Amino acid sequence: MSRLHPSEERAALEESVRRWCEDRATVAAEPRFVAERWREIAGFGWLAAVLEESAGGLGLSPSHASVIAEALAPAASQEPFAAQLALGGWVLARARGGVARDALLETWLAGESLVALADGDPAAPPWTSRPAFWGRRVGGDLLLDGEAPLALDGMLASHCLLVVADEREAKALYVLPAAALERVAREALDGRAHASIRCAGLAAPDDARLEFEAGTDAVLAEAAWLHALCAAAESVGLLRAMLRASVVYLGQREQFGRALIEFQVLQHRLVDMTLTLTRLESLLEVARFKVDELGLLAASPWIAAAKAATGEEGRAVARAAVQLHGAIGLTAELALGRQLRRLTALELLAGTTAQHEAHWRATRTA
Repeated sequence: MSRLHPSEERAALEESVRRWCEDRATVAAEPRFVAERWREIAGFGWLAAVLEESAGGLGLSPSHASVIAEALAPAASQEPFAAQLALGGWVLARARGGVARDALLETWLAGESLVALADGDPAAPPWTSRPAFWGRRVGGDLLLDGEAPLALDGMLASHCLLVVADEREAKALYVLPAAALERVAREALDGRAHASIRCAGLAAPDDARLEFEAGTDAVLAEAAWLHALCAAAESVGLLRAMLRASVVYLGQREQFGRALIEFQVLQHRLVDMTLTLTRLESLLEVARFKVDELGLLAASPWIAAAKAATGEEGRAVARAAVQLHGAIGLTAELALGRQLRRLTALELLAGTTAQHEAHWRATRTA
């Protein structure tokens, strides 16, 4: 899975996403979610890429999701590909078939609906998902109470996946219409429409419960690690775009009759940024290889290493890009400012830098 020798599937995915970004998601694109763009993303088959064929997917390896996320990154658009695929489609596709699951998965694959995963403590590592809701039986009804402090894409979702501790204190997942829940907007740094989700005494029908052959915990952990891999890949894509923009800018601007890129001190800064980016690309490729070789759960140490490095070292590259652009580094006219906000948000999503560093340290010596 090397970038130097990509598979045909990977090369095709990268090329299709690159062309879409050039045609649809330009710097002047609206900084908000656009339903038409989301349907286009679905129409290209990107949402279906890594889902099992039995669930309507294309059956590609999970690493291909990160390829798409990386290629989409430079546009920094508001369409939430990574979170929707990992925390929505992946979970639905792994569930046993049923009326509620099948209908939702069909509309999700068509880009006609979005879902939000609502679980417990957002400060906890996402691969140890905790129930945010509790179920109690009253007569023949299961009533749900609780609150999920942060559900990604919660204000865009048509349905929510609630992580519930049922009457047997076992973890379960229920899919319910978002309109039946109380949602409070939690706008993110990058402008995405997250939400806190609450319910009190909400009746959940028995057929809304999702069942998994692999177990609820295992599927939620897989989803979390897939999200982390995509977040690391998106970060690398953003950093590459920021570095390229810096090279172009320094080549265009002049000082004392010379292009800025001719000044040695600035060349050294670009070299440092390039070396850091090369290291991050290498860590990402290793994580992808391990995911395809071992599966998402067994590859978690390498995913954690890539995610932690893109957080800590990526910050330095992003700061340098802003500094090299001088006073215009964060103006609305440049994609750089939007890319920086997205990069900053990514460091806090799918597990923080500190959480991934701790996981890497704990597992590499195990």
